[in-house]
Amino acid sequence: MINGQSYITYSDRNAYRISNTHRMDVSFTYTPIPKKNKRLKSSISFGVYNVYAHDNAFSVYSTFDGSTHGELSTHQFSVIGAPIPFVTYLFKF
Repeated sequence: MINGQSYITYSDRNAYRISNTHRMDVSFTYTPIPKKNKRLKSSISFGVYNVYAHDNAFSVYSTFDGSTHGELSTHQFSVIGAPIPFVTYLFKF
């Protein structure tokens, strides 16, 4: 605060880091045994991204709230915080 006025000071580029991110992905792939005279080979995969639905920070930003005190609030922006299932079918010929 300078003369009763709040303001934000910014650091040098890349001087600070956001919190560590983590997630767990699980998948299962089934590949049938191909028959001798068949050229087509295939497999199917099932899985889930971000199994335990952790909200990883994509960006962190600060703003002043609307009160007369001008308190600084820091916010975390997360892109996806939910488990995402997937199915993939692969074939080669």
